[in-house]
Amino acid sequence: MTPLKQILSNLHTATPSSVELLASLFVPVSFKKGMILPMPDHSFPILYLIGHGLLRGYFEHEAEEHTSWIMEEGFLLPLGGFFINQPGTEQVEFLADTKGWSLNLAKAEIMALKEPLMYRMIVEIYEKKLLEARTIEYMLRLKKAQDRIVFIQKLKENMIYRGLNRHVASFLNVGDKYLFSMKKTDRGKRQDR
Repeated sequence: MTPLKQILSNLHTATPSSVELLASLFVPVSFKKGMILPMPDHSFPILYLIGHGLLRGYFEHEAEEHTSWIMEEGFLLPLGGFFINQPGTEQVEFLADTKGWSLNLAKAEIMALKEPLMYRMIVEIYEKKLLEARTIEYMLRLKKAQDRIVFIQKLKENMIYRGLNRHVASFLNVGDKYLFSMKKTDRGKRQDR
């Protein structure tokens, strides 16, 4: 089974026929490190499935960039609303060479009319992303910076080491120097084991 079909098969709503149909609509994509997926391009109704890589979503506020998420794999929803037709406010930056697949949701919608189980799979993908966003929101509500770092380390092991310090610090809402200090302490503990 291909990696794409394996990932789709892991959805609770998947059936063999709906996996085959949905997988046939995905197109392989790759992104080079440093590439920015601008909002107009990403506002088009494209759902991405990241196989492996590193990317972040960010927005600008008062001439400063703020990282809103970092991911290595999984689904990346259109930043603009497909169903509500609203533009997004984030951009996507690839922090490492990244490979995956893309799905044109407009084409998938046409096919889903023939295979309603495909719709259930897409709804499940959106639901998973909603739950991930709630988890990040919960993490950001923790008052202590150390608690936020520990929380994200339990959720995504080694996340704090994958991206640039400034991106990870922005994502965790901590200072760069504080994160650097925590990483140094954590590395020391790992070496003592």
